[in-house]
Amino acid sequence: QGAVEKADKESLTVKQRGADGKFGKNLVLKITGTSKVTTLVPRMQKGNLVVTQKDTEVKDLQPKQTIALLYAMVKGSPVLLVAVVHPPDGN
Repeated sequence: QGAVEKADKESLTVKQRGADGKFGKNLVLKITGTSKVTTLVPRMQKGNLVVTQKDTEVKDLQPKQTIALLYAMVKGSPVLLVAVVHPPDGN
């Protein structure tokens, strides 16, 4: 988990947040055709807050978006499997 630092169609850089809440080193993840990113979309439905997810392109992520992710090490390099981000500030 952490915050988006930089994103493009080939890689995602995340500033990792440790268990103590402090930010640590950046993690650069490779993006593949099977990498999946969704954005949380809260909305009201019949007076209740419902949180849905919307597919998102990695290149559309913005710096400082909160992110939770799963990745795998492939030949010594981290590859993004799946990520969920909060909407950017102001949305």
